[in-house]
Amino acid sequence: MLSEAGLSVHVFDKGRRPGGRVSSRTVEKDAHDFSFDYGAQYFTVRHPLFRSVTAKLADKGMVSRWPVAGEDAWVGTPRMAKLIEGLADGIDIAWGAEVTALSSSKSGWSVRIGDSDVRNFDQVVLAMPAEQTALLAGAGDPEMARRAAGSRTEPCWTVMLGFAEPLPIHEGIVKGPGISSATRNSGKPKRQGGEAWVVHADPDWSRQYLEHEPADIEQRLSERFASLIGVTLQPIFTRAHRWRYALSSSRSEGCYWNEEIGLGACGDWLLAPRIESAWISGHTLGKRIVGAGLDL
Repeated sequence: MLSEAGLSVHVFDKGRRPGGRVSSRTVEKDAHDFSFDYGAQYFTVRHPLFRSVTAKLADKGMVSRWPVAGEDAWVGTPRMAKLIEGLADGIDIAWGAEVTALSSSKSGWSVRIGDSDVRNFDQVVLAMPAEQTALLAGAGDPEMARRAAGSRTEPCWTVMLGFAEPLPIHEGIVKGPGISSATRNSGKPKRQGGEAWVVHADPDWSRQYLEHEPADIEQRLSERFASLIGVTLQPIFTRAHRWRYALSSSRSEGCYWNEEIGLGACGDWLLAPRIESAWISGHTLGKRIVGAGLDL
């Protein structure tokens, strides 16, 4: 949207590739290939504008419906990260570039990348979890920092499990004490490879074990999953991943824009903890920057 309005847009992302909390990975183990969506398992499509964007990605084969998670649920194909790749197409993005500091001046903003690389821009948008937004906004915009600091993002421990044979259960998603979801990734549309499951701990469990070592989490969460489905697990691949900032809280602002200093923020933490909400937040902010409005 901003590029279409004639603005020169540059995106800096500390991730190595498209994904963030919608990340995917493939693994080869003992002659088996596994595909894991180890962040968000699916996304909803409810807003008319996001429905239009999703339809275009579906025409390109990058997303598909997944009724297992609900009638309005979709997944990236052949992996969740395809959604982000599709949305990022045509945008100037520097991967592996972490923004570490912002400073304002009469001419705009200085953005520090890493330890020493400094770039200058007229306007800046922070599209990241609330806690990280609060740190970067700092003295540049105390009101943005205050709002972001007041928003809590829950953590999530995740364990990826790969099996040589399918587990003897029919469900594609199971839930239980301590587990917000255990999802059969190999059962999603257009997936190939071996029996792959992703187990997400719930926020309470994740907070309790937040600073534990990954190996300990792998054992604890695997045992909890085994107890939930009543099956003795014998995975040939196990890997834990900690999402320190996973599930945002809900707010009503939609986005934040300080036109006077040219600093804005968007993300799910300004609306609701869904991928769709993050897109709507960004779209709303884009409209505000170019001087239009979006009817939510």
